Amino acid sequence: MMSLAGPVANLVLLFASAVVIKIGVGKGFFHIPQIITFTNITEAASSGLVRSVAVIVSIFFSLNLVLLVFNMIPLPPLDGSNILLFFLSNRSADRYEALLHQPVNMMIGLVIAWNIFGDLLGPIHGFALNLLYS
Repeated sequence: MMSLAGPVANLVLLFASAVVIKIGVGKGFFHIPQIITFTNITEAASSGLVRSVAVIVSIFFSLNLVLLVFNMIPLPPLDGSNILLFFLSNRSADRYEALLHQPVNMMIGLVIAWNIFGDLLGPIHGFALNLLYS
């Protein structure tokens, strides 16, 4: 259960930044940018403090989405690898957990996760932006 603490925290922080963006757009402080980047999920309608808040909330949104997606890849040592434990019997869960904690499996898991991460993040990022600006 502790393995889900990080991803749940990322999800809550992602949601909080989305709420700030939605409120900012609704109040006219922010608007949807022409080009969306990691630091430009939303754009300030004016300069000064509002611009700084727009950059910070954009980074907060992007960073928490990246961490959430990466950590939920179901490969060791990432948090997503522990989800299967909820569906296994105690005996199978013990064997699976021993397998997860082998250093070579952790290294292989990180290499595979790193290689597939880009393919996963693009569509999920697009989906999150569609939800944000629907």
